[in-house]
Amino acid sequence: MSATGDWLVSTLLNAAWQIAAITLIAMLSARLLRRAPSRYVHAIWVVALAACAAVPMISLLIQVRDTRNATPVAVTPGQALEESPSMEKRTPVYFHSFNRSISFPAPFIDVLLWGYIVFLLFRMSRLSWAAYRTVRVRRRAFMRAIPSRLHRAAELCRQRFTERQVPILWTMDAHGPATIGTVRPVLLLPASFFDDSFEEEDLICALSHEFAHIGRRDFLMNFIYETAYLPMSFHPCAALIMSRIAQTRELACDEMAATMFPSPRHYAQSLLQIARSVLSGTKQKANYGLGLFDTNALEERIMNVLAMTKSTPEWTRTLKWTAVCLLAAFCLALSAFSFRVTAGISGVETERFAGTWETKYNGKVFFTIRLNVENGALRGTCTHSVRLAYVDGELIPSDEKTDTEKITDAQVSGQKLLLKVGDEAIPLEFTLIGDGTADVRIMVESSSGTPAPKKPWHFQRVNTAR
Repeated sequence: MSATGDWLVSTLLNAAWQIAAITLIAMLSARLLRRAPSRYVHAIWVVALAACAAVPMISLLIQVRDTRNATPVAVTPGQALEESPSMEKRTPVYFHSFNRSISFPAPFIDVLLWGYIVFLLFRMSRLSWAAYRTVRVRRRAFMRAIPSRLHRAAELCRQRFTERQVPILWTMDAHGPATIGTVRPVLLLPASFFDDSFEEEDLICALSHEFAHIGRRDFLMNFIYETAYLPMSFHPCAALIMSRIAQTRELACDEMAATMFPSPRHYAQSLLQIARSVLSGTKQKANYGLGLFDTNALEERIMNVLAMTKSTPEWTRTLKWTAVCLLAAFCLALSAFSFRVTAGISGVETERFAGTWETKYNGKVFFTIRLNVENGALRGTCTHSVRLAYVDGELIPSDEKTDTEKITDAQVSGQKLLLKVGDEAIPLEFTLIGDGTADVRIMVESSSGTPAPKKPWHFQRVNTAR
């Protein structure tokens, strides 16, 4: 399970900073659409939530692909290593070149892994409990005679927002109107809506908002959002995104409902009148029904309705797609940068590889690897011939020029050590085969289909270092 734990912790580590970055760019995109209809801003936050779920997973898939696709390089006779066809494809924008490994102690990774699993189970239990309460509220609601005033308001709103026949049920479990259901949605109303406590204009205000939810299929979409939010619910920025999704959803429904009135001011007045009656009751327990006042953003909703203006459709659509493209491009670029968590290795394991290792051709040293232990990790340099040729299944030096490059990454796995050398992050697979001896292969992506070198380099340790 160690490999699975490393991948999962890597995903959590990347999600920690990637979600924060996505939230920032989503805020900027929403700011760009501040004068556009709220449904466009709502779409931005929905895209941001989808990006928060997708970007860490894309980074993980890139890391897995890079690990599995690394195969020995093939070089034709007389060809320089740096000019090989497969290496020409290593451009600065190639995703895996931006990965960086971070080592943590194995106990820390285990604690983080099991802590996340426990947290996930807790969040799943809360989601399940809320779903159970929603089903329970629906089952406890029942039909009763609908007053003529309420019937006229409901029929008017139904014709305006949806062609569905939506049952109107009486409930004791909600203090305001609420919508529940996906395939067969129902509208739940408390007793005050059945006893002529509200004027018909106020009933139209409340019902039009709920029918807007039904027309937009917000109940189903809200369940999808909650499910996507579940794995990232540990992150405060993800909670911010969810709150903005809920708020902009209500704002969008208000804007739709306000079209039922002579002016937005009339809708705002009715909304305030309903709020005085509904919000005076006790707070209802959590469920996933979409209520009229569930988001606690009444002031923002009133101000948004009063500020409604007619905008040019072409201009607002242009702004919307500009903001969406900006967010999508940023998220795509973000997935190219990631960290990979590896379990820390003991001092005994690293010391097996520490020292100066050399390999020779015709009695002359052409490749030297110097490894030393610094703060529990392997660091060092490689000195090698600049040009290599592929002869009889082996890479050999083709001139006497040498170059020294820094080892940028070192990962120990049993008897093997994966090194990344230089700015191009060329990987070397270093395998111990005896006391002071090792085999080394150059590992890069192979896409040309040419044969891999059959013979590794045989290295000898000429001295030890720590």
